[in-house]
Amino acid sequence: MTPFEEHLKQAMARREPAADFTQRLLEQVQREERQRAESGSRAWFRKLRTSFEVLRVWRLAGVAAALLAISGSAMYEHQRTVRGEAAKEKLLTAVRIAGVKLHQVHRQVLEVEAMEANQ
Repeated sequence: MTPFEEHLKQAMARREPAADFTQRLLEQVQREERQRAESGSRAWFRKLRTSFEVLRVWRLAGVAAALLAISGSAMYEHQRTVRGEAAKEKLLTAVRIAGVKLHQVHRQVLEVEAMEANQ
């Protein structure tokens, strides 16, 4: 057997754990759980376990949804008003242009009538 195989055989040989292995392992697991609970995003969710806190979160979610709906409605109404004002301005411009053109045609008709009356 090569030295590598011998070393591998020794490393893979079954050994009994130390007497305090279970206790040390449990303590390590508890330490890691406490550290995770104290920091990170999961800690926030763990704190929500009480029903009062859950209700508070749902209330805040409801308020946020209502504010979002109200602000969305207000934005839509504002956009609608702005579009309406723009359409009104375009209509007034078109009416002014039509009025000017109509006035020009009326003058031309009066000139033609005056020329015919003079002949």
